[in-house]
Amino acid sequence: MSDIDPSEIKALKQRVKQLEVGYDTLRTTLHRREAELAAAKAALDKSAELNDWYEKRCQWYSGELAAAKAKCENLKFQAEGWTQEARTQKATVHEIYQLVSGATGEHGDWHGAEPVRAYIAAAKADAERMRERIRGIEDAAVRYEADPVDVYDKPSAWNKLGVLLAQALPAIDRTTEGEG
Repeated sequence: MSDIDPSEIKALKQRVKQLEVGYDTLRTTLHRREAELAAAKAALDKSAELNDWYEKRCQWYSGELAAAKAKCENLKFQAEGWTQEARTQKATVHEIYQLVSGATGEHGDWHGAEPVRAYIAAAKADAERMRERIRGIEDAAVRYEADPVDVYDKPSAWNKLGVLLAQALPAIDRTTEGEG
């Protein structure tokens, strides 16, 4: 052992010491890296769990969105139908207003049912007047049967009777159409 120079032994001892320190440093670094790796793995697992949760929420929201879109389409379809019904009703009301005003141009329906009520009241009054005229004609016919007069003696009475009947019958037909 004498062949080894003491300075070499000292250098080798220092080198061993350096290697031991290096080994300890590497071991510490390895433990730190393993801890970091474990933390990263835990974060990755947590991230995967969150990702799964987000995936499920996205699927749920996609279903909700599809249902909301379907409901929206259904409501839009219903609104279009109701709009068409409203247009039809408006056209019907306009036509009724034209009929009751004699097509003089009732411009809107802001008067409500009043023009129709007035028209019906006037038609009922016309019908009652016609009924009164008919009663008068019937009374005249009964009197005629009781006291016959030669037709050629009073042609104007028969003409008047024909005129009254011609006026009365269309008005009565017009007012009694909806009663039967």
